[in-house]
Amino acid sequence: MQYLHIINILIFLSIISFSSCNDNKGDTSAPEVSITFPENGSIVNEIITISANAIDNEEIDFVQFFVNDSLDSALVSAEPYLFNWNTNNLDDGNYTIAVIAQDGSNNTSDTSFIYLTVDNTLSSPSAVEIIDISYSLNLLSIRFNKSSESDFNDYTILTSSAIEGSEKSEIGKIIEITDTLFTTNEF
Repeated sequence: MQYLHIINILIFLSIISFSSCNDNKGDTSAPEVSITFPENGSIVNEIITISANAIDNEEIDFVQFFVNDSLDSALVSAEPYLFNWNTNNLDDGNYTIAVIAQDGSNNTSDTSFIYLTVDNTLSSPSAVEIIDISYSLNLLSIRFNKSSESDFNDYTILTSSAIEGSEKSEIGKIIEITDTLFTTNEF
C-alpha cells in the first residue's frame, strides 16, 4: 500500500511537471514602434522635439531614442513618447535617429533609421524688446526684456547711424541672461 501511495505521488508530480511545461510562456509579442515626427530627410536646427508612437498587446515599459547609434535620451516610460534633441552644439551635417521600445515582458522592437540634416545656420534668436533708452551728457542706458531663448549665449548691443539699420557696429555685450540693463559712457 505504501508502494502504491508513492507511485500515485510520483504520477501526480509528473502531471504537474508536464502541465507546467505546457503552460503559456507569457507574452512573446514585441511592441510596435514608429517615429512620428519629424519626417525622414527633414532639415532641423536648434531644439527639435522627436516623437514616437509605441503600442503593445499588454503594456509599454519604456521607449529610448538613439542618435547615430548612441543612446541620447533617458527612459521615457509614459506617453507621449517625446525627446527634445538639442542640436545647438552639434556640427551641421547628417544624423540618424532610431527608437527602441520595450514592453513589460522584456520584448523589444526598434524602428528603422530616419535621416535628419542639422543646419544651425538657419537658427536665429528672437529679438528682445527694448523697454527704455535714456541718456545724459555722459551716460547711455538701455533697458530691455529678458530673452526667452533656451540656448542663450549673450546680448550683443549694436548701433547704426543709418535709419534702415545697415552698417551696424557693436557697442557692448552682456553674457548674463538676467542682466537686462546696458550702460555705457562711450557714445
